[in-house]
Amino acid sequence: INNSWADGKIEYDPNDPLNVASKAAHDAGITVVFAAGNDGQASGNTYNRYAWPDWVIGVAGVDKLGVLGTYSSRGDAAHHPTVSAPGSWIVSTRAQTGVVSFPNQLPIDPTDPTNPRVVSPDLWPYYTAMVGTSMAAPHVAGVAALVLQANPDLTPDDVKAIIASTATPLPGCAPMDCGAGLVNALSAVRGAMAARNTPPVAAI
Repeated sequence: INNSWADGKIEYDPNDPLNVASKAAHDAGITVVFAAGNDGQASGNTYNRYAWPDWVIGVAGVDKLGVLGTYSSRGDAAHHPTVSAPGSWIVSTRAQTGVVSFPNQLPIDPTDPTNPRVVSPDLWPYYTAMVGTSMAAPHVAGVAALVLQANPDLTPDDVKAIIASTATPLPGCAPMDCGAGLVNALSAVRGAMAARNTPPVAAI
């Protein structure tokens, strides 16, 4: 399950309906992913409280060069993103609300200013480009699906551990900002396959 819910700056409450629901999903064998939030790093722990629980995978946002987005919320030693994923100028489908485009939401990827990627103008009514951890979290949800396709016997905790342990470190970006590093789909799938092929340890 991919989630992008703003926490409204509330305190963490394990009895909040969203936390109860994410725990119930986890306990039912469903991997739960949450966006880290878009409150930046300037004012201490801004990390989305719905991403706090250890049963969810929290996702920070980086650009396509692996640089932490200024928008991506910061955690602390106890509560921080699990991994990072691309969240800057992600082109995706646009909801048909009658508005063709906004100047800051054109389907253009300016990550590399010398070579921006532009979607053909005739497709602008159907696609848009957005920035935020809500763009990053779906990347990780997709990797979780690939991991489970490679090894359907994994639990949500296994999926989280594999995604974290196979992430590519981001030098200079602390775990409170970037978690274990940039999600690595190929390495995660290989990790899932290795776990599938590992013989079980005999009970003593």
